[in-house]
Amino acid sequence: HRIQQQQQQQEKEKEEEEEEEADGEGEDTPGRPRKALKAGPFLQWGTRRIVLAESNIGVRGSGEEEETRLPAGSLLAAHSRRCMCNGHGPEHGASEELGQLLEANPLEHVSRQRLAAALRGTAFLHRGVKAYHCKWDTYAGDVMLLLAGVSLRSTGQSKEDAEKRFWRLASMYEARYQNWSSCGAAATDPEGNSGDVLCLAEGLLALRWMGVDIHSRAGLQSVWDGVRQALAEQCEVVELFGFDPREGVLPMTKRSNCNHCTSPNDESASRCRYCGWVLRAMPQYEDLTDAMVWCHILEELGITLTSGRGAGAGTVGMHHVLSIYPQIYPYLPKEHIGTDLYKQQCYCITHLILAMSKYGRLALSGEQFRAEYKFLHQNMRVVVEMRDPELVGEFVDCLAILGAADRDVEMLRGRTFLLHLERERGGRGRWTDTDATFYRHYHSSWCGVVGLMQHAFQGVGPMYAAEWAAVAEASKYWAGNYAQVLAKEKVEGMPAWNLETDPAHPE
Repeated sequence: HRIQQQQQQQEKEKEEEEEEEADGEGEDTPGRPRKALKAGPFLQWGTRRIVLAESNIGVRGSGEEEETRLPAGSLLAAHSRRCMCNGHGPEHGASEELGQLLEANPLEHVSRQRLAAALRGTAFLHRGVKAYHCKWDTYAGDVMLLLAGVSLRSTGQSKEDAEKRFWRLASMYEARYQNWSSCGAAATDPEGNSGDVLCLAEGLLALRWMGVDIHSRAGLQSVWDGVRQALAEQCEVVELFGFDPREGVLPMTKRSNCNHCTSPNDESASRCRYCGWVLRAMPQYEDLTDAMVWCHILEELGITLTSGRGAGAGTVGMHHVLSIYPQIYPYLPKEHIGTDLYKQQCYCITHLILAMSKYGRLALSGEQFRAEYKFLHQNMRVVVEMRDPELVGEFVDCLAILGAADRDVEMLRGRTFLLHLERERGGRGRWTDTDATFYRHYHSSWCGVVGLMQHAFQGVGPMYAAEWAAVAEASKYWAGNYAQVLAKEKVEGMPAWNLETDPAHPE
């Protein structure tokens, strides 16, 4: 009976995919000219109709702030009330560059193309896991969480399309996991398949976000109990995160591993034998990112992580991770720490913003995240030059959460890059080469979607406000000293790991 259900579902999904391909005949494809845009309240994109939604944009009057509703043609015409320019607009140099970008990419065209590309990206994101296959257990819950997030924090057709695709995956999730014993390797060997266990948790949280009472359904309750028990009894926190946040010590990289090309080296070496990069122990941003993400997700799901056994056991939460976070400052440029570690640092910053904003549903004040705002804003050009759609999409998304305006020069730079790259890849909602991994395919599409969609917030953050208050002071301090850090000048409070000479291995 289950096999018949899967076959019927696959046939249904195949028919829907054929309909989507028929719908996309009018979209851009290599060698096919773009159709002319039709005038009117709708943008005709092939056979799809994209509604140009209005947006609440703040304008500054005589010492007060008021809201006005601008027509769709003026969608990107003013700064947000939360933008850190305080209504003054970009600096002179940025204004000139903004003018050049606007001349090459008129705002009206960019806003229309954003909506269409975001819809194509959502379709591609869903397409990879809408049939049962070997990757389902590892990635389906993650895709559900990403689709639920787009649905809850976007507007118009982007919201509707993401919600429709979410419920299709949700029905498959509930049909497949009718109890904990049906959860495959996650149930039989949780310790060896902790990734699958966490993916199941993501699926449960996505259902909760979308209003499903998982504790009132026997099958989902069984899966929740199984995930909780597996994480409590068979998955060590140190193995999940790479360190124990309760110890209050910032995790560091292995000194002999190159932070630029990731190559291993001899313990006695001072430079990488492959690329010549100076070998140093630096913050292990990836481990801190994992700790932030999973502590936040599991706390939202109502599951408590424990570390240690016996008398030394204790709970691990987001407050432990945030107590460590000030040790990670200052943020460093790519030329100081190497390409690979720089990318890890970028993901650490973006996932901090996502966790503190309840994955983008809460607006944050850039004043409380000054170092993060400054780094993201000043490094947009760097990640665009790296041609990394995942980082560019997450940078745009986080800047929007922090209050950057659509007309901001760096927001326009990032979105223009995403639009151009998607067209280079065939205009089908894909931002990766064909030889990319399964995860990179769908994650890049999600980053493209959140970078291009119109954001809608459900409130004002941050989450963990009390815990963040102490970190905010450190963020403000290092934002004020960012120019000195870039110039490698001496700054009071500089951590030992960022000194010019490695005390353990002086050159």
